[in-house]
Amino acid sequence: MSPVIKRVDGFAFSFFMNEEDKPHIHVFKSGKRAKFWLNPVELVYNRGFKHSELRTIYYLVKAYEKEFEKEYNRLIRNCY
Repeated sequence: MSPVIKRVDGFAFSFFMNEEDKPHIHVFKSGKRAKFWLNPVELVYNRGFKHSELRTIYYLVKAYEKEFEKEYNRLIRNCY
C-alpha cells in the first residue's frame, strides 16, 4: 500500500500498489474499509461502513476526485 493520500474526518484515503489499472481509491477508518472507482465515482466494495458513512465517503471522494486521480496517475500509472 502506498502512503495515505489524504485524511478527512478520520477517513484515510490511499492506494494499493500493483493492483488493477482502473483509477480507484481505498478508504479506511476504525478497521472498516471500502473501495471506490474514480471517474465516475462508484462503490466497488464495502467492509463494515454503515450506509450513512458510505454516503459521506462518496461525497468526499467526489470532492477530491481530481486530486485522487492526479495522485493515482503519479503513483500508480507511472509504475507500469
